[in-house]
Amino acid sequence: MNFIIDRAQGQWSEVLSALGIDKHYLKNKHGACPVCGGKDRFRFDDKEGKGTFYCNQCGSGYGIKLLQNYHQWRFAEALNQVAKVLGIQTQVKNHNFNHRINSSPPIYKPNGLNTKELKKRRDSLIYTWLQTQIVSSGDPVDCYLKSRGIPLKEYPYSLGHHPHLAYYDEKGLVGHFPAMIALVRDQNNKMVTLHRTYLGKSCKADVPTPKKLMPSMQPRASVGAAIKLYQPVNGIIVLAEGIETALAMHVATELPVWATISAVGLEKIILPPSIKEVIIAIDNDESHCGQNASSKLATRLLAEGRRVKRIIPPTSGQDFNDLLLEKSI
Repeated sequence: MNFIIDRAQGQWSEVLSALGIDKHYLKNKHGACPVCGGKDRFRFDDKEGKGTFYCNQCGSGYGIKLLQNYHQWRFAEALNQVAKVLGIQTQVKNHNFNHRINSSPPIYKPNGLNTKELKKRRDSLIYTWLQTQIVSSGDPVDCYLKSRGIPLKEYPYSLGHHPHLAYYDEKGLVGHFPAMIALVRDQNNKMVTLHRTYLGKSCKADVPTPKKLMPSMQPRASVGAAIKLYQPVNGIIVLAEGIETALAMHVATELPVWATISAVGLEKIILPPSIKEVIIAIDNDESHCGQNASSKLATRLLAEGRRVKRIIPPTSGQDFNDLLLEKSI
């Protein structure tokens, strides 16, 4: 079925967009990953018109592989969907075509990780979590959250304070900073990665990317996962993208909250059957990524038989933490 891939060459941006990947991700700039949700680790460079991409966590590949990763499609299903967009009348059966079509460009590291690399990831995550301290009154995490209008008497287990965490950029070590560490868990409540917010004095640290996800224990393990700040009560949970927005909703409503880290994380979240009612606190971002993700999530949750309520701040550019600071909620 090489002719489908050949026909798509030079058209991958349009094909991917038609199949649900927002154009916001397809601009050949470093930014959020549509698969894992990492804030500044993805680039769609579309070399030679082949839809090439690279993510520090998910790996790399051609356009067909990006579709597979995003929708969790088998190779044949992805080919069939591309064919439909291109107007090609064909039906590819579910066979493994990987021996005929390589979905990863040779210039990049393959998506698969060997045992040594996976162990290194796991050890780094566990070591960082073991160094994390319980948040206490007056420490940098407590001061930061209070500056965001979020005073908590007791902090959830999923949040911690690291007093001296290394920050690296592409050139190497930049320095050490206090950090808010958040435990990201999958649908089985197993740790898959850690979210880091590097801090200054009652604010985020003055670094290019103060919020970062560590590489997950397994590729794509963070898909569907969340920072489970407070456990559901009476089958109810509030979902928000950021930690601060989720905690702002908790302060305002006293309801249990989870943070999904990004719009992609919001769309892909996997909820246990025990959750019957979901309130989605949407960021009113100018790109509409949050709104689009929440709409897709709501459609899926309703189809699963759950009750869903979507709420959004009235002004573009606002989230619910902004409203809390303005005492509007």
